[in-house]
Amino acid sequence: MTEEELVESLTGVCLLSGSVKQPKARKVAREALLDLCGLVVALRRRVERLEDRPELKYRGVWRADEEYTVNSAVTHDGSVFIARAQSVGVRPGDGDLWQLAVKRGRDARAQVIRTSDDAAARKDK
Repeated sequence: MTEEELVESLTGVCLLSGSVKQPKARKVAREALLDLCGLVVALRRRVERLEDRPELKYRGVWRADEEYTVNSAVTHDGSVFIARAQSVGVRPGDGDLWQLAVKRGRDARAQVIRTSDDAAARKDK
């Protein structure tokens, strides 16, 4: 429905309901409806722009036999990569088809965590 069709429809509803009887009041109501319709149109455009934004889709652990599209995110070798282009069999980190998003860190399980009790136990020895 176009803005003008919306205004005509709403004006008709107002007239049928008897809420706008005087010509001057009709003009004011029509202007208010035009303002309202302008806001609705602006909101529709904004929603369309938001919906057109690319979405990031996590696809799990990278597999050589899977096809990945632009903005597919995968985990590979402890890091997260995002596809810049469609690909099949191109390993993340090889070439320019993948963008590193999160670089892997050290394995937390391999780290030795020292506590104050450990330090006290070493002093006693």
